[in-house]
Amino acid sequence: MFKKFMKKIVKILLISIVVIILSGCTFQIFKSTGTGNTMNQTTGQISEINYDTIIEYQNNCVTQSAKLFEQQGYDSIKYADFYDYHWNKTENICFILIQSTRSDRNKSTTSKLLIDVFGNNIFGKYVITNYYNKDETKLDCEMYEYGTQESFQSCKSQTEFDNFVKPFMEE
Repeated sequence: MFKKFMKKIVKILLISIVVIILSGCTFQIFKSTGTGNTMNQTTGQISEINYDTIIEYQNNCVTQSAKLFEQQGYDSIKYADFYDYHWNKTENICFILIQSTRSDRNKSTTSKLLIDVFGNNIFGKYVITNYYNKDETKLDCEMYEYGTQESFQSCKSQTEFDNFVKPFMEE
């Protein structure tokens, strides 16, 4: 009975957080009205974007991020999984940053994954596993500046990974 109650509370909190975040994003957009200029990253051409279109992109970003999180098998109730999403206006890409922690008797694993939600390209992966029995740590850290294999760079710490991710989740 208590478990059901807690699940409902967590779901209500998650929905509330999404609504609050969405309200904040929409409020900032509504302060400016009309259209703005944007540059196509492929062609370099400047085109006008209607702010209503940006709001639509942001709303789609919210919906698709939640779907991707669920489709990938993450669970914020059963595990310590959570995600953050951001519509990056500079890149014109919806990013999701999924963070997860798993542990058992032998090891604990913490991971972070930065994904282009609509393009399904991985821009970054950070996985650290601590083995209790062996007093050993294994790090797998990859960064893809353009979401392609050609732009691969290895990273050596969580700080380096977080610094790489920051501009994608802020612009």
